[in-house]
Amino acid sequence: MGSTDRHLAHANRIVEILKTITWPDGIKADEVRRSEDVFNASSPGRGIHVIVNEEDFGIGVSNKTDVRYKCTVVRVIPVSTHQRDSLNYRSQFRILVRQYLNDLRIMTDGSCEIITKVKPSQMRFPREWRKSLDVSAMEVTTLIREVL
Repeated sequence: MGSTDRHLAHANRIVEILKTITWPDGIKADEVRRSEDVFNASSPGRGIHVIVNEEDFGIGVSNKTDVRYKCTVVRVIPVSTHQRDSLNYRSQFRILVRQYLNDLRIMTDGSCEIITKVKPSQMRFPREWRKSLDVSAMEVTTLIREVL
């Protein structure tokens, strides 16, 4: 499997896993999708967007290369009139993404997956979004040892 195919398979696998979660803020499975670039939209649609980021290559040994496939998982919800609910839902989103993806082997393609790690994303969101949208993001990185 080529690195481009594996990167898309990685993103699709994250989408599959996220669709199985019962989200406390009411996001449904059909609102979880892979998006090319959520920032090209004037205002992204409600739901959870999985965006493919550039991969990182590690040091290769014995015709093997460590590749870190990265995706950003972005949660977009219209702003709630209840600030406390928004904070709670945002926190639950982060906890659930970590719970379902962190320190696990998530790929099912027979690759030599080492581990998947989740951390808060450092994405900056456009200021105009913050007026009407509650946006939060997590970065998911899966380390795979590939044979050249």
